[in-house]
Amino acid sequence: MTNKKRNRKNKKKDASSSSSSSSSATAAISTTATARANRRIMDGERKPLKIYVDKEFPDSTYVVRGERFLGRGQTSTAFDVFKEGTESGCVASLCYYAVLMAGAHTADLHLSLPWALEGALRGHCGCISLLKNDIYKIFYQVTTLDPPIALWAYWAKTHDSLLNKRETRKTIKEVRVLLAGRCYICKTIDSEEDVTLRKCDDCKMYHYCSVECQLTHWKEGEHRNECKHLQILNKYHKPYAKRIREATIHGDKQIPALERLRNRLGLTRKKEEYQHLLVPMKDLPRNAINGSPNRPDDYCIARNDGTVHIGSTPAVI
Repeated sequence: MTNKKRNRKNKKKDASSSSSSSSSATAAISTTATARANRRIMDGERKPLKIYVDKEFPDSTYVVRGERFLGRGQTSTAFDVFKEGTESGCVASLCYYAVLMAGAHTADLHLSLPWALEGALRGHCGCISLLKNDIYKIFYQVTTLDPPIALWAYWAKTHDSLLNKRETRKTIKEVRVLLAGRCYICKTIDSEEDVTLRKCDDCKMYHYCSVECQLTHWKEGEHRNECKHLQILNKYHKPYAKRIREATIHGDKQIPALERLRNRLGLTRKKEEYQHLLVPMKDLPRNAINGSPNRPDDYCIARNDGTVHIGSTPAVI
């Protein structure tokens, strides 16, 4: 083989090696990005709990330390770190804290709700995803009495609006069409036996064939709680959502619109008022006593005045 041929062959090898290395590097970067975008943490029983992220919100030393402890399986220590980060105003820590508050297999979502809500109010799309995908999980339950469909739709639309996307628009439309076709309580179909369905004037999501069915949903189905909560969000959050998000990302500590909203939702109530509810969901009251819900899952919605059952903290965070 001549020197010229050997040189050509070596150049081809180098080019092939370079291409392979570049491809591997690209794959590694892609894998790392995917792993970060779909971070999962492990609870005490080594079961995965999903963490949703929002890259616009900067991580802090609390997040770095907390993730390190999670990687070692030291969940309790990580929980304390994220709690400290949350109290210092780190919204990225707050998202971790909200998930860890849910406990193993997200069994105690009522404890996670106030913190997920705190993050969602600040425009953290990870916390919004936690609300709509886990706490308000309704994709496979849209025909039951339990899921707060109107609240899910609110946060789904908010998520898209903050990111200038239209990801859930089709799903929301399908849900609305499904609900519009029949009475939410007795399932009477529109125009069946000269029946004309009417929708709730406030949330405009649920439809009823009669006043009786609407009152049943309002009282027994506890739609009043959901609807009142939604009214607060529509009045005190929706007009200011983008400004609150921008101010939070910027690092502003004093955001009047946010503090007014937190007060309206009952997040700033004194802990003594709901101390008895800070227990596993299985231990929550199952009978309506002193205004408590009939079903434990309803602690994930709101009280009959629209405020949350469990607050977060009176302090500014």
